[in-house]
Amino acid sequence: MANLPPVGVGLRALTACLYRGGTSKGLVIPAWRPPAWAPLLGQSEGIIPSGVTWDEVLAAAMGAPDDEYRRQLDGIGGGTSSTSKAVIIAPPPRDGGTHEYDATYSFAQISVTTGAVEWGGNCGNLTAAAAAFVTDEHEYMGGNGVVKDGTRRVRLLNKNTGKTVLAHVPCAPDGRYAVRGDFANPGVPGTGAPIRLEFLQPSGALTSGPALGAYLPPADGKRIGMELDGGTPVGKEALVALEHVRRAGAEAMRLDPAIDSVPKVGVVGSGVRFGATLAARFLSMGQPPASLPLTCAMAVGAAARLPGTVAYEATGGRTLLDDISIAHPAGVLEVSATLEPAQAELASVGVTRTARRLFAGTVFY
Repeated sequence: MANLPPVGVGLRALTACLYRGGTSKGLVIPAWRPPAWAPLLGQSEGIIPSGVTWDEVLAAAMGAPDDEYRRQLDGIGGGTSSTSKAVIIAPPPRDGGTHEYDATYSFAQISVTTGAVEWGGNCGNLTAAAAAFVTDEHEYMGGNGVVKDGTRRVRLLNKNTGKTVLAHVPCAPDGRYAVRGDFANPGVPGTGAPIRLEFLQPSGALTSGPALGAYLPPADGKRIGMELDGGTPVGKEALVALEHVRRAGAEAMRLDPAIDSVPKVGVVGSGVRFGATLAARFLSMGQPPASLPLTCAMAVGAAARLPGTVAYEATGGRTLLDDISIAHPAGVLEVSATLEPAQAELASVGVTRTARRLFAGTVFY
């Protein structure tokens, strides 16, 4: 503690890393590592101070709420839904036993404008960051993940949904995530090492309503939509109408419509003019992001294989044997979806992302 530099009075500390995962960026927090500054700040021993909630910690660390400027300049958030996120990672119990998972993680979406922290769903992009983190920290994590042919196989449990993700992470000679590679992640400059994510049996994680067949008309019965090429701003009228549809969908699925992060809503159409199977544009926290949220891409890709869905109809009702390509404002994203033949239910949805650790240290808030 004597070697630590002085910090401002009244601050608190949080041990964390900042990762880019896919087209998102957020805090990755090890749930076992108290901040070194805690005694110096008079902070109780622990990951976060006693009497303080994770919601309070994450909102303050991100610089939310910021309804006036929407830039999160007083925190490490980036002023968008894609850059105001966090995951908290925990290793399996250290009891010498064999465990089904190499790590568990919880995802949090922090509202830029209100500071509300929502735990209602998962984030596909930050799942890639979680897989990279577990690989980077494999020595502490007990050597978790099986390495074969230079790839670490990491089995993750998402605590928000109770669903399993199998990650295939390319390794450097020291066993950590390789980082450098030739895979181009649409929406991210340059290239990186590809992390293959398989979301196993993803259906029904949060919903209890009908999977198909619920027609949700917009306000006043008007048709609504967005330009699929992303070149045209989305008008206020369309945003209001889409929010109406989103809330109606939430009620049909027996979800809380007041939660902004789930479900999401968007438009899907043919992707032929973009050289893709489909084109899609979705809203995230009420606004259209610069790329396609990965969980939305997975849902669209899965729906494209299920007759009776909007996505299936947008393909022209074709039986798709290969990966499904989805055009979005930042490029084209490939999604694989595997069905259980007997039940016509999803067995898995697969996507490929890149990730990178941007810093590791202490966040003051």
